Amino acid sequence: MHRHRDCGPRGPGVRGDCRAIARDRHRRPVSTPLRLAILTYSTKPRGGVVHSLSLAEALLELGVDVHLVALGPTDGEFFRRTKVPFTLIPVDDTGTTLDDKVFASVDAMAEGLRGIAGEFDLVHSQDCISARAATRVRDEGVAVPVVRTVHHVDDFTTQALIDCQRQAIIDPDHILVVSTVWQEIMRAEYGRTSDIVRNGVDPRRFPEISPAQRLHLRDSVGAGDRQVLLSIGGIEPRKGSLELFEALGLLKSRGLDPLLVMLGGHSFQDYAAYRDAALARL
Repeated sequence: MHRHRDCGPRGPGVRGDCRAIARDRHRRPVSTPLRLAILTYSTKPRGGVVHSLSLAEALLELGVDVHLVALGPTDGEFFRRTKVPFTLIPVDDTGTTLDDKVFASVDAMAEGLRGIAGEFDLVHSQDCISARAATRVRDEGVAVPVVRTVHHVDDFTTQALIDCQRQAIIDPDHILVVSTVWQEIMRAEYGRTSDIVRNGVDPRRFPEISPAQRLHLRDSVGAGDRQVLLSIGGIEPRKGSLELFEALGLLKSRGLDPLLVMLGGHSFQDYAAYRDAALARL
């Protein structure tokens, strides 16, 4: 049986009380399996979403009672099929600025979580948007611990989004990171201790292919007998796209002629200017 305590009306000091209750419940032995919600901000093939799906599926295989919660049309699906049960929360993302879209997403996620957060023993956020929503709902009285994995810190340019992202790191009950580099960043820049959980690879998603399949893939991009360089994730500053193009130019200047194949790119930020400037370097 899941036990949830009401932290009372919101006011000064309430957040601390809610956290204490949440931590206490998290430490107590339970007679039923942990029910876990994994939160992500989209159903599109973005890195955080792919990670959320893969993590949820791995936990499901281990017998964890896991449920995905994401922003998306209520009658929609993730970009690929999954055996993990999920809930999609609709959001009006027609705002004209990135600030508008991000805060609309936080509000929508919080509204959706209010009706279901009490069903879980732990919520695990993978991004800034869902972390802000989850901690808001927790502070309103749903005593559920919020764990946040910080995969990276976005390069927001408006103070509102910079502050929002900072609180998405400061407010969760526990922080996870994927490397010692990010563990040090959390300590030095945010005053947060964190635990490292390394990223993994599911080898079943990368099986050996036949020579015929390999030839078909090379033909599909017109590779011929050229060496192929594959870049996944679009043209963005944090992908190092400009440096990649410069390296490609160096190879060509040395008489090499590799083919660069780029896949993906569904950023919620507008990188059109960066993309145009980077492509102009080719």
